[in-house]
Amino acid sequence: KSAAFEGCDALKAILVTETNPLYLNDKNGILYKRHDDQVLTELLFYPKGLARDLGGVVNNLPDTLITIGGSAFSANKYLVSVTIPKTVTTIDVSAFANCENLTTVLFSDDCAGLTIGNNAFMNCVSLHNIVLPAATTSIGVSAFENCTFTGFTVPAGVKSISYAAFKNCAQLAEIR
Repeated sequence: KSAAFEGCDALKAILVTETNPLYLNDKNGILYKRHDDQVLTELLFYPKGLARDLGGVVNNLPDTLITIGGSAFSANKYLVSVTIPKTVTTIDVSAFANCENLTTVLFSDDCAGLTIGNNAFMNCVSLHNIVLPAATTSIGVSAFENCTFTGFTVPAGVKSISYAAFKNCAQLAEIR
């Protein structure tokens, strides 16, 4: 789990030996789960030091990515903006939780479907607005708890909004 690197704010890259049966890294030192085909489909950990060196703007995720794993970006104080590739279908538990300076999350309108996991953006106190793609299907428990939205649009494809999804969003005045 990516929580193994919690508090490692200076970490810029994770380099895994080519023979490691469970993990692999890309050229930037981002950690992925190894699959037989070695395609980068599941991001496990994005080094905080790398986000810092990129000025907090993450737009280098591969277009083969399907899952942003649990706690992959969690508590990354350097993260300001992230672009999610259209291939992503799952933002897992606490993937971006406690990213206190995250202001922008950009999605492609033509994604195939998206599940927002439990606590995915919990405590992202600088996230004032987010526009989820129309193909979003579910929003997990406490997914946006303590965010500072003033309004939120529920995408047309959403079939479920879980318990406390918007808990303590004190500035939330309108849901469309």
